[in-house]
Amino acid sequence: MKYQKALEMYLNDLENGGYSGKEILRKGGLLRNWLSYALTLYHPGIPGVLVKIEQPLFYYKKRIYSDAGMAKREAVGHFLSVFREEREKIKRISMASFLDEYLKRFCEYDSGGKQKSEAILSFCRAVGFGVEMQTLTEKVYMQCLDYLNSLTIHHAMGCSRLFFIHCFENGWVRFNPHEQRRSPYVRTFEPDFIGAGPGLWRDRLREYIHYLRFERNLSDGGIDYQVRKLKVFTAWLDSQGIKQPDIDIIKRFFEKKKKDGVKDITINKYLYIARYFFNFLVERRVMKSNPAEQLRIKVREHTEGEILTELEVNQVIEYLENEVYKVKGAKEIGKMKIFFRAVRDLCLFQVFTFTGMRLSEARGAKLTDIDFEKRSIKITGKGNRGYRQKSREILINDYLWKSIRRYLKVRNYPGQQYLWISFKGAPMGNSGINKIITTRVKQAGIDKKISPHRLRATGTSLYVKKGMDPFSLKTLMGHQSIATTMDKYARLTEDELRAVWKKTNPLAGMDDE
Repeated sequence: MKYQKALEMYLNDLENGGYSGKEILRKGGLLRNWLSYALTLYHPGIPGVLVKIEQPLFYYKKRIYSDAGMAKREAVGHFLSVFREEREKIKRISMASFLDEYLKRFCEYDSGGKQKSEAILSFCRAVGFGVEMQTLTEKVYMQCLDYLNSLTIHHAMGCSRLFFIHCFENGWVRFNPHEQRRSPYVRTFEPDFIGAGPGLWRDRLREYIHYLRFERNLSDGGIDYQVRKLKVFTAWLDSQGIKQPDIDIIKRFFEKKKKDGVKDITINKYLYIARYFFNFLVERRVMKSNPAEQLRIKVREHTEGEILTELEVNQVIEYLENEVYKVKGAKEIGKMKIFFRAVRDLCLFQVFTFTGMRLSEARGAKLTDIDFEKRSIKITGKGNRGYRQKSREILINDYLWKSIRRYLKVRNYPGQQYLWISFKGAPMGNSGINKIITTRVKQAGIDKKISPHRLRATGTSLYVKKGMDPFSLKTLMGHQSIATTMDKYARLTEDELRAVWKKTNPLAGMDDE
């Protein structure tokens, strides 16, 4: 299938999908004018096509034609003549470089240069319309997007990306153009992250990163957590010219952080990480002793965040169900977006509350993690990379399964491997998912600051109230220790705890007789 035919079918599908005539016209204009031109610039088969052209084709709006005026034909004839000469000298000629050089050389200072350049650009668009979609590669796709992104034309790149996704979903191109998520921790491992140039403590930190990554085999998230704090600490040590820090020097650093407004609990994390760092240096015989070993930071009692009651959980679900049914069956694209987001957000809220999934686990969840026969979902949790990474399988009840199936039905991008996506098919990141939860809880009329993590705590408390045993709950939450589950997550009042005891204790009720 040629690009011209694929474009016509795409615009017809947009019309059938509820897009307005104005929106279709805008998208069509961008794709006809700029993506067709980009394909001519970067498709490797175009130079061979140009050499063989005898009758130049021209493009105008929706049609390609050859009966253009004499001036246009002469301008393109000269362009092709120069191109053939260059092709004889350079077999693998770059169309993008050649066009740029040609327009500067023959059109920029010519009195009729504007008309000539317009004729050549129109001709190049027409050539792009003849590109076979099956011959496109991911490399050409990325080059086209990079070029379109460099232009000042609004939405040209976005429209082109969605067009290619549509082509992939219909089997017109072989590569998968779905946006892949960049690891949130990749910046930590880039050479310049902890600073360029030499530095005693900077070099030691680089050695420590290598140790954590390749000897300890820690997860990228765990390394990132340590390195971001050590980056600040080691930069301060280098700036002060300190070679052998002692306990007083470390106290000076913490006093500085306090003056900067850093909380005690965060300073305690600095100390905790610094101890590990100094232990590493002692083991490598770089230091004789750990100066942070005996240091203690007095931390004020930390209050856990808020959680939702069972009544409030039902309030949020009811609000989102109403949002779903308000626009169910709508054909206008604007209402279709609202419907998709309501269905997705309801499913996401329920998954966090009823499975205890972490934010990072939701962000990384993929379609292949869902087992449709067993009605379960595999969750890859925190932990070391590779063989020590923790995973668990959660069986899904009928109520939640119905919600997941409804979301998958409105999720229109089967080629996108990540489970949670935007309306346009892009995978969602931590901030996007977090914003959905906090916003939806507020919209439901609940004045609490609720994040995905607090929904995890909400679910734990609700399960304990319903009488789930601690071991099963620990497995559901993905904890190694029951103490973590019960102490940090299961928050019950004295009356609630007594009610659970009466429900689950085999001796409960004997004193009532």
